[in-house]
Amino acid sequence: MATRLRVRGNGYDLVEDAVAHGVSTFALRADGANAPIARVVLMQRAGRLGATIELCSRNAVAAGALAAPLARLLRAKAIRGEARIALIDARGRLVATTGSASPRALARLLARASGRAPARTAAASAAARAGVPASYARERDLPPVREPVELAFAGHDLYGREQWLEPRAALAWKRMRARAAAQGIALELVSAFRSIAYQCGIVERKRAKGQSIDEILRVSAAPGYSEHHTGRAIDVTTPGFPVLEETFERSSAYAWLAANASRFGFHLSYPRGNPHGIAYEPWHWCWRAARDGVAHD
Repeated sequence: MATRLRVRGNGYDLVEDAVAHGVSTFALRADGANAPIARVVLMQRAGRLGATIELCSRNAVAAGALAAPLARLLRAKAIRGEARIALIDARGRLVATTGSASPRALARLLARASGRAPARTAAASAAARAGVPASYARERDLPPVREPVELAFAGHDLYGREQWLEPRAALAWKRMRARAAAQGIALELVSAFRSIAYQCGIVERKRAKGQSIDEILRVSAAPGYSEHHTGRAIDVTTPGFPVLEETFERSSAYAWLAANASRFGFHLSYPRGNPHGIAYEPWHWCWRAARDGVAHD
């Protein structure tokens, strides 16, 4: 079975929910929102390619912003150039069709949907409202990071939630976890990709509980600067140890990672005394591309 995909861009998130008999179904959401805006159904049968965008509600689509990530999704699924693409409104009525998968044609198609898209907040302004100092990046020596436009399903975490990683990092994680398991070491995901919008929510919730911004930034990177935004960072644990606690360093899982993680491209990001002012995190590992571009064991 092919790896499930997740395509992001311009504040939109398309997550592959199901693949069966040549049909792939994606849920479309505005970044940070729970309720889906639409379903995107991709069909590949008998050499014929097509897509249907089924709106879940009115006032949902920003045509120009959504066209680019939707075009990336179609390319990832090998739907290029000429292909019948239909737009269906929330009442099940056909609104319009196009015969091209180009961003321009998709923007024209999506513009047929009435209403305004949900408002999206820029990460920089959200971080500023959360109280992150303007000098944060310079003082912490942390570069701003970009979110990937494509993610691959990396499995479920110990809470049963779906987790996603940049495709090469997802492959490296699966290989590393399998090798560890073969040697009697259980590695469990706690967290993987987190969007900038999600990170803003973390900071805002902690502020609402009375924590100061200095306290928060000692244990959480500011929105726009977290390695989790890249889709290459993972937080891990192992049975018998508390989640996201320094005691993880006393586990056999940590000893195994310290000896073997680099073979799979993973490196400890925040050792003791790191220059970024972030607390020691023995559970946080980030993947870097190998020279050959492929994770190996």
